[in-house]
Amino acid sequence: MNLSRLNYRGLWKPALIAAALAFLYVTVLTKLGNAWWTDDNYSHGLLVPFVIGYMVWLKFDDIRDADKRPMAMLGLGTVAVHC
Repeated sequence: MNLSRLNYRGLWKPALIAAALAFLYVTVLTKLGNAWWTDDNYSHGLLVPFVIGYMVWLKFDDIRDADKRPMAMLGLGTVAVHC
């Protein structure tokens, strides 16, 4: 991974979106974390962020080099099929 190729100036937008989502879902995330800690049926949930992080780390170059064009028609088609 070449860190010199990363564009740090563009990271404020995703960080702002993540902060807004965290603010909106803080109560849901708190309940989810509490269920993960206290209910044995959901304790595997504690591993999910680490597994997802590992998967992103493995495919980071592919994700970074992915086609940046929005595929609105594919998304709209998917939503229309599921509705």
